[in-house]
Amino acid sequence: MMKKNLEKILSFSFLFCIILFSKTFAENGHKVHEHGTSNITIAIENNVLQIQLEAPLMDIAGFEGEPKTKLQKQKLKVASNKLKNWEDIFKLATGSCSKDRVTILGEYIKNKIHNHKNHHKKNEKNIHSDIKILYEFNCTKPNNFKFLEIKLFETFPNIRKINAQWTTASGQGQKVLNKKQNKLIIR
Repeated sequence: MMKKNLEKILSFSFLFCIILFSKTFAENGHKVHEHGTSNITIAIENNVLQIQLEAPLMDIAGFEGEPKTKLQKQKLKVASNKLKNWEDIFKLATGSCSKDRVTILGEYIKNKIHNHKNHHKKNEKNIHSDIKILYEFNCTKPNNFKFLEIKLFETFPNIRKINAQWTTASGQGQKVLNKKQNKLIIR
């Protein structure tokens, strides 16, 4: 029992480090919230596969900022339900993985406020929002895990590009995905 708790703590700590790494990567590589572009971070350690997705709320629900109208709240609920149904988002190749949990880390998260260059008023600012989701899987054969197919492009057609990065016991990597090239070979 204590060993299992220790493994969970270590796995969570490992993911936390990966998320910090990905946040730094995202901030340095993508200083501006860009519609059509999402970020995905994948970590495999021991028997745990964790995937974090961060996407502009506009690409997922069709609006920016806090949902205010009944229609926006409904759109966010529909989008959240789609995101929770991981089989429509990912295809896992081997590894014998089963879903442990899916957590939406806030229905929407306000992004940095910044001025747009094309606006006439110097002080006009826009609030951009992102949505973050954490998927966690228990894999009985993690060494057999070969690839991950990202099906977000089909489910959310406003997503045109995904910046993906991953870390496993055997190494790390990064790749830019699109609708035609949507598979990550993870080894």
